[in-house]
Amino acid sequence: MYRDACGNETPDRDAALIIHNADYSNKATVYADDNGVISYPTTKDHETFSLVRLVQEKIDGITPVDLLTFVDHPVIDLGKNALQTDDTSACECRTSNVQVAIPARVNSYVESSMLYGAMFDTYQKGVGSVTYQAVVQCKQSGSEQWPQLSVINQFSSPEQAYGALFADLNDGGTTEVAAELVGTPVVINSDMF
Repeated sequence: MYRDACGNETPDRDAALIIHNADYSNKATVYADDNGVISYPTTKDHETFSLVRLVQEKIDGITPVDLLTFVDHPVIDLGKNALQTDDTSACECRTSNVQVAIPARVNSYVESSMLYGAMFDTYQKGVGSVTYQAVVQCKQSGSEQWPQLSVINQFSSPEQAYGALFADLNDGGTTEVAAELVGTPVVINSDMF
């Protein structure tokens, strides 16, 4: 299915599942029904398949294709697979710049920062603060509650992370928040980023 900027979901009736042979040639193609459901009966424990979807936003008049390939994947119900869009036509949205101060690291340069829960154009890291431009926060029309937003800021020397949680944006202005939630360092034994 497609999920818009405020969480509304619509079935992806154009999605398809391509089942591959061992040499990756195509064995079968199964298309989504009107509800966006794709089913493939098999007696095998594992299958290699690709999920193919059309991206809703065109680029230079061309509709891109989203392709996910699963190699020798266990045959299970994969549940809902949603392709996130930036569509706001069925949403209520507000826009603000967001300035995040980090009081505990006021003299340190922010190594990395990420805002979750809203779209934004750009951001600028600085010493002890980060500014996100054109943050667009959307909720479903008729809903009374705006979604929670969060910002995570990372530093080195010493390695620390500070976060902020907030829901209120100053529509059309600048929203100022403080990242005062201190991260807890953990060690993960993995080569993954």
